[in-house]
Amino acid sequence: MSKSEYEGKTVTVATMHEKQRVIAPEFRRILGAEVALARVDTDLFGTFTGEVERKTTPRDTVLAKARLGLTTLQCPRAVATEGSFGPHPYLPFMTQHHEIIAFIDLERSIEIVEQRVFTRAVFDSIDFDSLETVREFLTRNHFGAYGMIVQSTDISQLNSAKGIRDFEDLSSAVERLQEGDRKRKLKLTTDMRAHFNPLRMWRIRSLARVLAYRLSTPCPQCRAPGWGIVRCASGLPCGDCGEPTEMLRYHVLGCCACHAEENRGRPDGRLEAGPGECSLCNP
Repeated sequence: MSKSEYEGKTVTVATMHEKQRVIAPEFRRILGAEVALARVDTDLFGTFTGEVERKTTPRDTVLAKARLGLTTLQCPRAVATEGSFGPHPYLPFMTQHHEIIAFIDLERSIEIVEQRVFTRAVFDSIDFDSLETVREFLTRNHFGAYGMIVQSTDISQLNSAKGIRDFEDLSSAVERLQEGDRKRKLKLTTDMRAHFNPLRMWRIRSLARVLAYRLSTPCPQCRAPGWGIVRCASGLPCGDCGEPTEMLRYHVLGCCACHAEENRGRPDGRLEAGPGECSLCNP
């Protein structure tokens, strides 16, 4: 597909957290597309602070955000992102950051989802009753460049102050939340909304770049945009015993329009796993 597939066309970005600042440059540079901000209340789909529970999977949530962007600006193309954070399921003391981006084109009848998992994030929290005890926490988490959220540890009290970037505002928020009880426990957390978390914003830009390049790649059969990896297959055989391992064997590339697929080997060209990577040879 040539760049002209989306050249001059408008894509809406459904966000209330300034993500258009990093998505628009990549779509404009790679696709020639113009990006329009759809000012939608994406908190309807859940909040990091718990006022609104996330009730669907990240994939379903990000597609719902994109569809809301479509209807808000009555545009046939929309993009949206969704992020989630928590302890890594396999690596102790590590954080898992899952970022996902979705694109919908009603004219082409395609939905494309790209996602990445990262093992580092500015994501942390601490319980406290005095600001004097959190200074090291603030320094470690780049307070000022990154925003903070302060809220009660009592789950029945969901009052919170968000987007705090200076100590005076933090002190005022603590004073308000501790009103009448100076020993009341509060929780201080990093603000994971994109416009208060530069690392997350940078990763959204890199994911938007991946999506834009995928949209610039046509299906070899029907020429629809969006040819790319749709799933991965594990089972790279062990070079010693021949048994399949958990390692990547090949990628499956596919089209979201005609559903054509083809297998493509590992980018590094490996055809075998080492015995140290085999659960039978190295239990």
